[in-house]
Amino acid sequence: ITACTNEHPMTATAYEPSPGVPACFDRSVFPELLTLAGDSGAKRIIGKRRHEVIAISCPEASIDIDTLADYRKHFDPTR
Repeated sequence: ITACTNEHPMTATAYEPSPGVPACFDRSVFPELLTLAGDSGAKRIIGKRRHEVIAISCPEASIDIDTLADYRKHFDPTR
């Protein structure tokens, strides 16, 4: 959170192929975020404004969990 500044108003997790969510946004980015629809919009803003992003390495962030089946696929100790 402290990495967000006026010079770098976005902090995003870095994993292949490019930085994305989870991410932290400064208030200056809120108007653009409010125009988004769907679940891929924030990543699009991060890519478009990449020169304003501080990327923090976090390969684990590439795991996408939307359902119980997704959770079990990644974290079920009995599988």
